[in-house]
Amino acid sequence: GIDALLTAIQKVPEHTPYYMAISRLYARANRHKEAVALLEKAVEQMPDNLELIQKLADFDMLFDRLARCEVLHRRVLSMNPQQADSWHRLAQVVRDQGRAHEAVTCYEKAIALQPDNPMWSGDLIFCSDMTPGIGVEQQQQRRKAWVAKFLPIPSATPFENDRDPERRLRVGYVSADFYHHSAAATFATPLLDYDRAQFEVFLYCNTDPKNRDTATELFRNRATAWREINGLDDDRLEAMIRKDRIDILVDLSGLSNGNRMPVFARRPAPIQYTGWGYNLGTGLKTINALVIDDVMLPPREHHHFAEGIVSLTAGIHYRGLKPYPDVAPPPCLQNGFITFGSFNRAEKINLEVVAAWAAVLKAVPDARLVVNPVRNRPEAFIERFGAQMGAHGIHLDRLTVIAKCQTAEHFNHFNRVDMVLDPFPHNGGVSSLEALRMGVPIIALRGETITGRLSASFLTTLGMTDWLAEDVAEYVEIARSKAADPQALFELRTGLRARFDASPLGDAAFYMRELQGVFRQAWRDWVNHDSPIIP
Repeated sequence: GIDALLTAIQKVPEHTPYYMAISRLYARANRHKEAVALLEKAVEQMPDNLELIQKLADFDMLFDRLARCEVLHRRVLSMNPQQADSWHRLAQVVRDQGRAHEAVTCYEKAIALQPDNPMWSGDLIFCSDMTPGIGVEQQQQRRKAWVAKFLPIPSATPFENDRDPERRLRVGYVSADFYHHSAAATFATPLLDYDRAQFEVFLYCNTDPKNRDTATELFRNRATAWREINGLDDDRLEAMIRKDRIDILVDLSGLSNGNRMPVFARRPAPIQYTGWGYNLGTGLKTINALVIDDVMLPPREHHHFAEGIVSLTAGIHYRGLKPYPDVAPPPCLQNGFITFGSFNRAEKINLEVVAAWAAVLKAVPDARLVVNPVRNRPEAFIERFGAQMGAHGIHLDRLTVIAKCQTAEHFNHFNRVDMVLDPFPHNGGVSSLEALRMGVPIIALRGETITGRLSASFLTTLGMTDWLAEDVAEYVEIARSKAADPQALFELRTGLRARFDASPLGDAAFYMRELQGVFRQAWRDWVNHDSPIIP
């Protein structure tokens, strides 16, 4: 136990395994502060002990003390630059501080030292998706390289599916996010509102049991069939899908956590799609098409992708899985000043975004900014973010950081802000859709990648391109001019939810007619040509 280990440490104060064991026990008992104090003392006594320095850095990461965590990782690397794990952890630390370029470099150093780690290569891809200056071509090249290195070459196993072109089709969806995850709000409609006369829906659930909730049960209850695949190896999952005789298999994860790309690489179904959950492409030629729209991915860029492209009127349909509060009037009418907001993960708030937001606050001198960085500990974030904004002359008293909260409270926070400032190059995704349905307009910058054009797609669909900027100067000017017209904000906010629900973003019937038409035509093409015809 802890007391026995403390006694042992007093007798043998330089025995590292004792410290490692007691830190684990402290963590299990949720006595993290005591663990940190013990490790700090140990590192002071043994300043060259890499294992203890690394363990202290782990606790700093847990508490979002990113500045010291970075210092500790760099200290380890100064003593042993070949420590691959430290390069990987350092990448995560600098990424979470909004320094994506540095993170990419650190990931690359980690991978150079340990090239056969598929998870690290996936982390590099994820970080590249939010790094300024990395375009669609380079993003897709990284995906294709990952596929070539880590995924199997498919076998030519014949399919036994009934080739009737008009029969009821079996559509399988594979995801680790069948719970109240943000991604679920983008794929819920195809899973819940399908035409049962024409389609059967099989859900292959890779969701961690500890994450399952009421949304999990909702998906399970609406599905034709539910398959548990968490912990199932690739051979058994492939066999399950083939036994179910799935006609169309849909990936909902892309290269995000919990994906089953090795199974999609084997092509267990005649037709395969990817989209919705992390719809940036997979690099897999065995996936027939990425489902998206022409604003997120203009036709001129289709050739960069391993998959074909299916463009819908709106690439994403949003369906909140919990009740929404009523839309409130813009708070500026009562406050007498504009409140901007951001409800995005901290790693999206890079230094270029900080500079743009500071310019907005200078252009609207009495405005405030509310930020929810989706972290449990906002204190460390406000210290870091406040210092970054302070470097641009923005005082801390104009900034408010709110902690991660439950869904109902989260939605109510949108009623505290007049407009949302979208990050870039990785825009808000579900957070932007939530804002718009809460009547809060978004000021967005059109980017050069899919993640940089998410909000451009949403705003275009809603007929709100006057909120869309082509460069940072226009972004700041839109904020200034919209802030100067509170009455227009009131009128827009009053009708925005109805506009959203009537658009392809919110009209489930319209979205499903279009999507299911794509599925049916792809099936007819496969029956007639042994391949779906993808534009």
